[in-house]
Amino acid sequence: MTLDRPRLAFLRPFGERDQADLRAHLGAEWALVEPAGYDEDSLAKAIGDVDAVLTASMSEALLARAPRLRFIQTPGAGIDGLDTAAIRRAGIVVANSHSNAPCVAEHTIAMVLDLIRKLSLNDRRMRLGSSAFDRGTTLTDSTVAILGLGHIGAELVKLLAPFCARLIGVAQRPERHSALQASFPALGQAPLDEALAVADVVIVALPLTPATFGILSARALAKLKPGATLVSISRAEIIDKVALLESLRSGSLGGVGLDVWWSKDPVADAATFREFDNVLLSPHLAGVHRDFTTHLAGVVANLLAFARGEPIPNLVDLDRGY
Repeated sequence: MTLDRPRLAFLRPFGERDQADLRAHLGAEWALVEPAGYDEDSLAKAIGDVDAVLTASMSEALLARAPRLRFIQTPGAGIDGLDTAAIRRAGIVVANSHSNAPCVAEHTIAMVLDLIRKLSLNDRRMRLGSSAFDRGTTLTDSTVAILGLGHIGAELVKLLAPFCARLIGVAQRPERHSALQASFPALGQAPLDEALAVADVVIVALPLTPATFGILSARALAKLKPGATLVSISRAEIIDKVALLESLRSGSLGGVGLDVWWSKDPVADAATFREFDNVLLSPHLAGVHRDFTTHLAGVVANLLAFARGEPIPNLVDLDRGY
């Protein structure tokens, strides 16, 4: 253990098991700092002499209290909680983590299958003593559009391939599609409007950026094939909530699965959708499971690379937002 280890502050609470895992992997090369609390004042006091922080949010005011800060690591993929303009001006490097992508993709497939096979719907009806069952549809020979071919999108392509569904990728970066198509030649490609018009299932796996905010607007949702199933596991703000509710009330959607929400209280947010029997509600748990520490593998890899002066695997392009 060296005396000149860089200092890393945890600016968000972690579970006991996660803390033990982070300490075990990082303690030899980082001096770890935990604030007295997680209010703005406690965080400001903790970061005055740190080189890096592990956090999902960073304001310009808090950034001003960390003159030594050189590196920000987020615990997951999203960086929408960071003031990227202020971070860019300060010349600070940001990295995110995608090590939970297989877990998110698995959860997504479970939601899709539940919705199209009507598992939860028929379960509820049986419990109520009803025999008005819905036979549902099947993934086999259906068309699935994956909006976003990043780490989660790539995992979705792998999991969906054995179902013999027609896969259409809508990628922000063409090279993502080309790389995946090398392993999955049948992976199609189409602009957003065309993909929405032909897909039986649409999965939203886009990062939240200025370009994707509200991209599934009323106009876009109107392009959806009647009876289509829509599942979102990225960021809620990509979908216009009011327009989504209107589409559900009109009966144009076959089913909707949501693991992401528009407020910090998913239970309260989900109350808006309780009236719809064809909506599957998930409390933003797609990226976690009982062994939550596996989600932090990418975090550890990035932080060790930074401490060792090595290339950081998951650097974020602050101009693109992902």
